[in-house]
Amino acid sequence: MGALTKTPARARRPLTLGLLAAVGLLGLSAQAESQLGVEARGSALAQALDDAESARNEQSRLEGELEALVGRRNGARQRLRSHVRTFYRLRRAGALPLAGGFEALLTHQARVDRLERMVQRDVDGLRRMDSRVGELRGSVAQVAGRIEALDARAEELRAEEQAQLDQMEILSGMIEDPAAWSGPAMGGGGFGIRYSDGAPLPGGLASERGRLPLPVSGSVQLRDAQREGGAGLDVLAELDARVRAVAPGRVAYAAAHPGYGRLVILEHPGEYFTVYGGLGRVTVQTGDAVPREAVLGVVGPQALFFQVRRGTRPLSAREWLGI
Repeated sequence: MGALTKTPARARRPLTLGLLAAVGLLGLSAQAESQLGVEARGSALAQALDDAESARNEQSRLEGELEALVGRRNGARQRLRSHVRTFYRLRRAGALPLAGGFEALLTHQARVDRLERMVQRDVDGLRRMDSRVGELRGSVAQVAGRIEALDARAEELRAEEQAQLDQMEILSGMIEDPAAWSGPAMGGGGFGIRYSDGAPLPGGLASERGRLPLPVSGSVQLRDAQREGGAGLDVLAELDARVRAVAPGRVAYAAAHPGYGRLVILEHPGEYFTVYGGLGRVTVQTGDAVPREAVLGVVGPQALFFQVRRGTRPLSAREWLGI
């Protein structure tokens, strides 16, 4: 089996407009795909803004707690200084109440012990406060970094949303004027639609009627199916089974599509196309020249949708497969 080859970027031409319209890549489906992108970015933007607001509330709470704790810590330091001064004053030998007798001496010693315990409690409390102040300052810095990242993400999403809206506006004009599909506004491919170039297509499909292989090897089940672009076959096969090209061609489209899931369209000479929809994973790129049985992707959780077309007209996949 030959290797996939990349075609040169020059002389690009858009996919056949008839096929694009037939499989839903032009018109309302393209608009729907763009609209889905706008809605997804809008949802992500709203989530980013909500997260940023929650982070700011958390930052305000932490800063309030930090400010209150710093105030309590300053008061605790003043009390500690006062207790320490009193403690050492009472501990001086000259301050002992010798004239009051033994009972006065015991009372004095009890007071000294009580002050010593108070000083120790003050010291322990200040240590806990210092530790909590450090934690709060670290949390405030962490939240501030998260807010900065969320704000940057929101700005990025706003820019992407605006770009998508601009694309939808261009697309609306293109639907009214299909000639615009080949204009410079496309910039080599937009709106999730890719192009094949104008180089000669490999192989041919016209002589393969009744002899095409199944796109998936091994044990499969076939059933007639319908998509928005016309009739075809659902190929029920094992998950992750390889999906192969039934004939040589060039990848005209390889991306997600609202009506088909992950979709690969191969272009063949004579305006023939083979369509492979609902893939679990795509392993080719637009513009790749592929030989017969080249791996295009793998089967996903749903059935693989297979279709043969000539221009805008779906053909009988069963007849082309000879079944």
